[in-house]
Amino acid sequence: MTRHSWRMPTAGALLFTSALAPAHAQGIRVTGTTWFQSIDLRPLRADTIPVSQLTGSGTTRLTADGRQVQCAAAATFCVAGAS
Repeated sequence: MTRHSWRMPTAGALLFTSALAPAHAQGIRVTGTTWFQSIDLRPLRADTIPVSQLTGSGTTRLTADGRQVQCAAAATFCVAGAS
């Protein structure tokens, strides 16, 4: 009399047999797009400065932080340069 022993298949054998079986699609298709837009903002600063906050005299004066501004003759405010 012969004895047959039945063993549980190992994980490797299961993976091997499942790889041989044809894969069927699920009938779902997912598509999408990615869109990104950015805006580069310049730092906000005053474009007109009262003469009382400036040092110097004449048409070119300096702000407290050292920026040059242009002043018209007898103006009450000056215009900051684009730097």
